[in-house]
Amino acid sequence: MSIGLSQMHHIGIVVSDLDGAMDELSSQLALTWAPIRHGERIVRHLGRLVTTDLRLTYSIEGPPHLELIGEAPRTPWEPTGGGIHHAGFWVQDLRGTGRLLTRAGMTLEATYDAEDGGLLGFAYFTDANGFRVEILDDSRRQSFDDWLAGGPG
Repeated sequence: MSIGLSQMHHIGIVVSDLDGAMDELSSQLALTWAPIRHGERIVRHLGRLVTTDLRLTYSIEGPPHLELIGEAPRTPWEPTGGGIHHAGFWVQDLRGTGRLLTRAGMTLEATYDAEDGGLLGFAYFTDANGFRVEILDDSRRQSFDDWLAGGPG
């Protein structure tokens, strides 16, 4: 079990103006966008629970797709002044891959709040250089693909 660059699904960027960033990147890179997803997220971030109202979208073009996330202060989606926020990968075994990343020296930053304290749905891991990886539970891929195709997802 491992992840590699050839498996990269998306590049995530946190932006201060989601609609403006979509317009700019559509013009600059000829990208089209999935409908904006908007809703409350409860995540365990650096050991504490945080709730935020999150807005995000993905480019239809890809992979790798471009993910745009509206900033949410005091969460994993804190504004960083631009640039890449994370590289995202689908994985078959979320918890096993999380253990692999931990053994490789990465630190768990955030995940949905699982009752047993484990990883749920997705997880962000960071390394000592500030590089952030997002691993996504492959069981959610069909819903994602449906959303990109214009369905509810």
